[in-house]
Amino acid sequence: MTDIARGFHHRMLIWALRVPKIQIYIFSRTRLSLYERHTSPSMRLFGDWGGRYDEGPCEWTFQNGAKIHLCASPEEKDVYWYAGSEMDLLAFDVPAEFEDFQFDYLRTRVRMTTDIDILLQNRLPGIILGNEPVGRWVDVLGLGHD
Repeated sequence: MTDIARGFHHRMLIWALRVPKIQIYIFSRTRLSLYERHTSPSMRLFGDWGGRYDEGPCEWTFQNGAKIHLCASPEEKDVYWYAGSEMDLLAFDVPAEFEDFQFDYLRTRVRMTTDIDILLQNRLPGIILGNEPVGRWVDVLGLGHD
């Protein structure tokens, strides 16, 4: 696992431990990349911090009620599986792998589902991109470079 991937998982773990009942959704484009990048590496890290993994829905549940959902969207239409989801935090591991439609649809699911500390109100709900956004993501998100 690379340092970038390790840092990404640590960030998700910190959010899960810090905010009770938070709903975190991590997206990879394919099921294989989901397993290689997230499911397998998270087994040791999240389990050491009291997380319980449920293979059926591919999600981690923590003692404070926080959940980290591991999701894949191989086809554009697969995002409709998340139509009823409410995501406090939406994370893309490699955003350049996703189509604009997938990103646009999933970000409509981002909203607060739990009460949070006033110090976190400017950070949640939110979207995290797992690596430096490239190409169209710079334009889509209005990131630009100084």
